[in-house]
Amino acid sequence: MNFTEEVLSLNGDAFYNFVEQQCGNVAREIIQIQDISSVECLVDIGDVFAFAQLDSEDLIPLKKKAGIFLNDGRFILKKGLVYKVEKFLKILRTLNQEYLTSLDHHSSNNSSDLIVPEYLLKKFPFIQTLIVYSKLIADCKYDLTFLNIILNNIIRNLITEETGFRYETIVRQFATSLYILGGRIAYEFVRLNIPALLPSVQIIQAYIVLLNNHLTEGLFNDGGILKYFNMNQSTLGFVAEDATPVVPKVTYGTKSNTFIRFSLPLDSNGLPIKNSYSTDSFTRLEEWYSDIKQATLLNAYLIQPLSSSLNISPYIFAAYGTDNKFESSDVISRWYKIYQECKAKGICILGFSTDCDSRYFHSMRSSLGFFANFTYDGHPDLLSVDLPSSWCWFLMQQKQLYMCFQDAIHICTKLRNRLLSETTHLLLGEQLINMEPLLYTINNYSKLDHSLVVSDLNPKDRQNYNSAAKISSDNILTLLENIPNSLGINIYLQCLWTRSIDKKNLHLILSQLSNLDETSINTQSQTKRQCFITYQAHFSIEINAHCLVYIATLVSEGRLPNTALNIWLQNSQSCEGTFISARAISSVFSAGVNFTVSQFLNKINKLSTLQSIKSNTNQNNLRFPQRHKLHNTSINISNSSNVTTLSKIAIENSVLQAYKYVAKVFSSLKIKEILRHSNVLIDSNGNLENDSDSEQNDEIAIGSAECSDSDEEFELNDNLYVINNSSISANRGIRLCDDVKEELSHAYFKVKINNENKFMHKQAACWALEKDKSLLSANRLLRVQGR
Repeated sequence: MNFTEEVLSLNGDAFYNFVEQQCGNVAREIIQIQDISSVECLVDIGDVFAFAQLDSEDLIPLKKKAGIFLNDGRFILKKGLVYKVEKFLKILRTLNQEYLTSLDHHSSNNSSDLIVPEYLLKKFPFIQTLIVYSKLIADCKYDLTFLNIILNNIIRNLITEETGFRYETIVRQFATSLYILGGRIAYEFVRLNIPALLPSVQIIQAYIVLLNNHLTEGLFNDGGILKYFNMNQSTLGFVAEDATPVVPKVTYGTKSNTFIRFSLPLDSNGLPIKNSYSTDSFTRLEEWYSDIKQATLLNAYLIQPLSSSLNISPYIFAAYGTDNKFESSDVISRWYKIYQECKAKGICILGFSTDCDSRYFHSMRSSLGFFANFTYDGHPDLLSVDLPSSWCWFLMQQKQLYMCFQDAIHICTKLRNRLLSETTHLLLGEQLINMEPLLYTINNYSKLDHSLVVSDLNPKDRQNYNSAAKISSDNILTLLENIPNSLGINIYLQCLWTRSIDKKNLHLILSQLSNLDETSINTQSQTKRQCFITYQAHFSIEINAHCLVYIATLVSEGRLPNTALNIWLQNSQSCEGTFISARAISSVFSAGVNFTVSQFLNKINKLSTLQSIKSNTNQNNLRFPQRHKLHNTSINISNSSNVTTLSKIAIENSVLQAYKYVAKVFSSLKIKEILRHSNVLIDSNGNLENDSDSEQNDEIAIGSAECSDSDEEFELNDNLYVINNSSISANRGIRLCDDVKEELSHAYFKVKINNENKFMHKQAACWALEKDKSLLSANRLLRVQGR
């Protein structure tokens, strides 16, 4: 085959005729059905035969032409067809590379001096700017690699025919990221106003589709897990499972030929039975609408590779709709099946994490044999530790198949929600724990000191972790020391957030705190349970602490790598992050941020593409904006990533230090003296199964499809009010200045704080004067009800 450069500009029917002439009619159909409409698109696309891996009845006629179906159900392509197409593509790619090289050579000038006519400089003044720019590149403090590629790509395209536009790989990745983050409208706006910068939308869509990360409802993508782990050179992973409400709408999936949103039944392994709702009968569909429960939630499963690299994103490998009707035994069976499937592919699952749902809690307790008789006897992959005889405080079985972690954020919100319960009266000794000291703080101290609003004390969103963090901040704990009868709430809030100690000891300290809290429960009296935290919260903390010690012991014995200590990756917040990202991908002109099950499955391919590009930022020189909270988290993680040498003695010392810390905290309450004086007998044989958690499933409001912003995002800026009773020193994060420029003075108030003249930005004043936070539901139907 001898082609000229003219073939590189072929598109449409001329392109399809050219393909048919060189490779045959079957190759033309394969390319045409994938909407590959030009040589440019064909050259940049990877595997044109990837369609053969898709399971669709629409593709069967084409598959019969292109290959052979074997008796065992497998499908193989005809070798002659593959040879012709691959040879054709190789020649085209070689020709395209030669063409790009010749363009670069043509655009360069062999002369050391370039004379630009004066009339051109007057007509196009940016040429002079480019000349100055080229002289400054070498000494510039910014990395201009990507900018240079963009400018070179634009100029090279502008001096060629429009049908011959070519784009560097990094430009395609930039264009794809812009399309996903900004949406089609924003992408088209940029593309139309900056010619030759971005490829067409069709090319970007084809690029995303051909990445082949399509999720099918109920299908667990084990092959995708193996490919992702091989790409990241990891063999150790942690699985997260969580659910989120979805828009109640049944949709038809064209690729799977199924109706999506009916609740999928579970098999004996606890896995959803895929393609359960596929029919060609309208009557049958009517029966399903009448008889089958529809999914109110979306269950998602992500796996986080554990390696020395901290910027590896989790991989979503399954999702399906559910009505939240399942048993603890289903969870245990499902986790075991996932473990076995991954182990068969050479991937070791270190553990599972989810929220504090009671069924997941019992599944974790049973799987770990934590006050339960369940064991994986005889399994060849059991982990085992050699415990010192002095570890009488370690109550978990020595042999474990995997670890379990309750999500720490959910535990914090659960402890906060216990404070809000109307039927609960928490006690520490003679100290009553309630929100009154915090309300006193809001009413009697400046907001500059505490940063609280009333809604932080009783948030409508019971999953709002931000309010839990705010009420337990260092500033609040300091203010509470000066408020009468606030010792109990002060100690309780330290369970939620502790800055003054090593975070590695946090689970251990929480465990000791909850121990001292729970040990004074008389389990024979239902009324006394109302004075303490729930069994779920208590044992969730215990499970986390024991699993943390277990992993640390395995690392100290050399049975696990140090990467197993990346505890911040071993939680279900990866699921929450995926749900948030999926809601963020919406049209500019759409007010909806929620999704159906089908829409979530379709959005995953875009999210995976974006994650893949982000994970290669070291190679592609692309920089992505990051929320300030995530940025601060990444800094803390990087600073704490230096692994020290662990030993069993060091682990034991950490536990003892945690116990001493808690004993010191509780010493002022004189609990032991109160118990001795009251002759209280502690019953340690309480039946855990009889406890009813009033907060059960408060993490998910089933059937609710509304979403409200829980973060108080603000730009704090403000002219002369007097604000007294403020002990804040630095006013960090608030636009409070000693002096401002005259041209900006209109945006500030003059205020006197603690007898000092300050300039406060007006937006900061709005924030400081707000006593509550107004929220607007994302559900438009609820928003208009009050009109």
